[in-house]
Amino acid sequence: MAGECVWRHGFGIASRLSRAASRAYRADAMTGGTTIAGQIERLIVRLDGAGVCEGCVTDRLGLSIPAQADVVTRALGGTRGFERTRDICTLCGNGRTVTRHRAK
Repeated sequence: MAGECVWRHGFGIASRLSRAASRAYRADAMTGGTTIAGQIERLIVRLDGAGVCEGCVTDRLGLSIPAQADVVTRALGGTRGFERTRDICTLCGNGRTVTRHRAK
């Protein structure tokens, strides 16, 4: 249905994504496009296995809405070599949930 929303649950927080936004993210992830999701994915891959927190992703890419990094990193976790764990962020040095990419 048009305009219907999808609820995603993780880490005790529910985030709401429209079906169109969810499809757009998946399409961008597959093509490596220039959307925000594609920029976030490329940043994490460029860090070559180093973990980065959502705050640093937001700062490095100059995102106006911090929740954008949250939605994208949650979607990446557990797919195509991306993982989310509690660790020290490589960029800021704080203990947080970080996302990293491990080449296969």
